[in-house]
Amino acid sequence: MAIRSLISAGAALLALSFVAHPARADERDPAAAQALFDQGVELVSAGKFAEACPKLAESQRLDPGIGTQFHLANCYEQVGRVASAWALFLEVASVARASNQSDRENVASARARKLESRLPRLTLSVTDARRLPGLEIRRDGSAVGSAQWGTPMPIDPGSHELTVSAPGRKTATQTVTLREGEKQTFEVPELAAAPVEPATATATAEPAAPSEPPPEQAGSRPTALILGLGGLGLVGVGVGTAFGLMARSDYKDSKQHCRVDDPNLCQPEGMALRESAIKNGNISTVAFVVGGVALAGAGVLWLVTGSSGEDSASSTGSSSPKGPAFRAGASLGWRSFGINAEGRF
Repeated sequence: MAIRSLISAGAALLALSFVAHPARADERDPAAAQALFDQGVELVSAGKFAEACPKLAESQRLDPGIGTQFHLANCYEQVGRVASAWALFLEVASVARASNQSDRENVASARARKLESRLPRLTLSVTDARRLPGLEIRRDGSAVGSAQWGTPMPIDPGSHELTVSAPGRKTATQTVTLREGEKQTFEVPELAAAPVEPATATATAEPAAPSEPPPEQAGSRPTALILGLGGLGLVGVGVGTAFGLMARSDYKDSKQHCRVDDPNLCQPEGMALRESAIKNGNISTVAFVVGGVALAGAGVLWLVTGSSGEDSASSTGSSSPKGPAFRAGASLGWRSFGINAEGRF
């Protein structure tokens, strides 16, 4: 019995991918959520389930609550979305158990058990020969992780679009239709190689460069490049800061959906927020690196071009140097950055 409960709970978490994720903390609106909940309950009472479900789903997104979740599960059951309803009922039972609401837990668990025989189950079969590097399977636009391949997964009845893709291969798309209680296996097809487009090269005569640029154009290119790099650096730092704050906010919000005695044991809402925090943190890191490199490059160019006027003057035929001269160079690579300089005074 304990093993069956663990399996059901794990399948419920995977099936929750069919249900909208809760709103971010800065998108929550309890007042609007309450109004939508009241309208949804009224429509359910009138038997207008198709109109009620979107309102209850949006209410749950704006202000998640176990009561709204239960009503949404009931609504999904009435419109035939049995897999979504089953997953939500199991989640309600889990939350109710954690908060010692035994009556609500029993009701939700019983509703989930009644739906088990009605669940369609789809198996994605991927043979070793077709398990290509970078292989991706999407169901109705959402990625299906490799952990789900080969396992009968509960899915709502109806038609579903399956897309299979891999780098360097043609994408294959197929629609499968399942009825309540039906089990079906989708054999991932062998992907044909994508055609290689021939490279087209056009030879154009390069105009001869002038021996010496006009005085008014001598510093135009370095100046424009410095401004461009500086602007890119500022944008990178700004984007890095924004995504860093978003990552911090997501991680902080995730703690509300995790156990106090074990912060790594979280509800689906907490897991989704932590995944969002990791994604935003990675974007922040890349943006800071790009911004920092751009600002450093702008600084180096500014140092190099600042003394170009004096160097050019000394190279126009004067036998002896006039005043101090300065030369600098820079090297920039993926893992290194260096500056070298020499001069006379």
